[in-house]
This record gives sequence, C-alpha cells and structure tokens, in this order.
Amino acid sequence: MGPTCVAHTGRVLAIESVDSDGDGDLHVIAAGGSVTAPGITVFDVSKVLRPAEDPRPGDRVTGAGPVFRGSFRQRQVEVRTFRVAAP
Repeated sequence: MGPTCVAHTGRVLAIESVDSDGDGDLHVIAAGGSVTAPGITVFDVSKVLRPAEDPRPGDRVTGAGPVFRGSFRQRQVEVRTFRVAAP
C-alpha cells in the first residue's frame, strides 16, 4: 500500500525559505489539519512547484499530495499541487 494522500487549506503560520539540505524546497507550516501535529500541517514544496514569491504569515495556502516523513521524522505533505492567496 502506498502513502496516504491528503489535501489541506490553511493559514500560514511560518515558512522555512532556505532548506538545510540545500535542495531548494520551501517548507510551509499552516494552521489547521492534523498531518504534522494536532491543528498543524507542514507542506514540503519542491523547487519546481515553488511560487515566484514565498507566502507570508496570514496568507491562505492550499496543497495536496502524499504524506511522507521529513528529515526530523515529522509527517508532512509532499505537495503535487500548491496555491497561495494573500489574505
């Protein structure tokens, strides 16, 4: 059985614009959902899907994709689609 896929929309709490492993990903921590922790979902946005401008706290984001473990063993959505809307 493959990874679980989810879709989530929430407000940006914080971002990690420069990823420690240097692969160009953007990590977005959003309120709502419960993928990573109760009430929190982390989106892992690949360099290819990264928006021209990074989202800011308060922006609404939507992402969907499979759930995988991150470098700190946290559950996160490795997005296949990602959209940002300013508040």
